[in-house]
Amino acid sequence: SDNPISIVPDSVGIIGDADSENSRVTTDTESPIAACGSCVTCKKGFLNTDPVYYNQVTGEQFRVSENLNCKSTGILYLIRCAHENCPFQYVGQTINSVNTRCIQHRSGIRNGNEPTFVLHHFTKVHEPSELRITPLCMIKSEDVNPDTKRKSLITALKEREDNLILNLNTLFPYGLNDRLEKPYYLTSIEKEFM
Repeated sequence: SDNPISIVPDSVGIIGDADSENSRVTTDTESPIAACGSCVTCKKGFLNTDPVYYNQVTGEQFRVSENLNCKSTGILYLIRCAHENCPFQYVGQTINSVNTRCIQHRSGIRNGNEPTFVLHHFTKVHEPSELRITPLCMIKSEDVNPDTKRKSLITALKEREDNLILNLNTLFPYGLNDRLEKPYYLTSIEKEFM
């Protein structure tokens, strides 16, 4: 089917429309992710323009479906390790640009101020130069409440970040995320015991 869909899930489950295969990998070779070639992230090769990404646990493949670049803001992103056959990934979100967030991650790694497993991975297991960032999707302004735009954007990003963390199995020990903003699995357990 040729209908473009968002890869951002509204609930835990398969990324994309549950009744569609549109977020699955297609044979289209043109990447919707573009590098500007002039910012630090692009010049040093930290921006991954390959639109295909994976759930490293199940092997399920997905494809970025919207045009994004290093200047895109209000995005969900995936950090991968470029070391050969390294399966570890990290899902994040930012209201800033992809370039700014990548610079912040690299600075955090240098200064020891990064999420625990990202810091450990890119200092003890593999090199900081092997960090690659892929923008996955953008939360558009029409998706948030216009009266509280900034607060709503942050809330929407955090909710969808949690969904991607779960869908891509990036919580430790399978990935480099160390927490969920809202621990869905605890909510169901709490209901059983309360």
